[in-house]
Amino acid sequence: MLKKLYEKKPMERVIPLFAWFIAIYAVMFLISYLTHGDSWPGVPAADAVEAAKDPIRIIADSGTVVLFIVGGNIIMRAGGFTPGLAIFLLQAATGGWFGGMNGGPEFFQGIGSYAAGFLKTGFLEYLSYAMFCAGSIGLSIKVSEKFPPKDWIVEKKLIDLTFTKDETNTLIAALIVLAASGFVEAFL
Repeated sequence: MLKKLYEKKPMERVIPLFAWFIAIYAVMFLISYLTHGDSWPGVPAADAVEAAKDPIRIIADSGTVVLFIVGGNIIMRAGGFTPGLAIFLLQAATGGWFGGMNGGPEFFQGIGSYAAGFLKTGFLEYLSYAMFCAGSIGLSIKVSEKFPPKDWIVEKKLIDLTFTKDETNTLIAALIVLAASGFVEAFL
């Protein structure tokens, strides 16, 4: 299943990656909600006046995750699996888990307000992660055809790493979406 992902163009990889992300996020949210449902009722409303958020800091914090996703994709691939893909999917699992137990930086009074908050701040950020993953997943330096890895083939050196036009466009679009998510979170 993952091998077919590598045959697609980078922008065509975004939809299946984001779909996997949302599916894992939703399952983890549901499990966490069912096991920590007592963290939702009676939660006081978040204060209307908050300290101003700095979009540059928000983008930089997300940029750390992006570096791990892209770096993990570039380092190695075993079968169809890369460390960057693992980090991307781990973001889905932890995001869903903390969301389901209402454990984020702000508390929500119900699922509806959580969903609205997710659409405001999380959707673009996670979409950018999917785009960064899609744009870099085919760039692995060391490759093993099997998982778990048996023999490594060094396909290229880091210094020789080149991006195709499609990969470059996908990564630039991901950067724009990430910047937009930081500004939306800070100012809306």
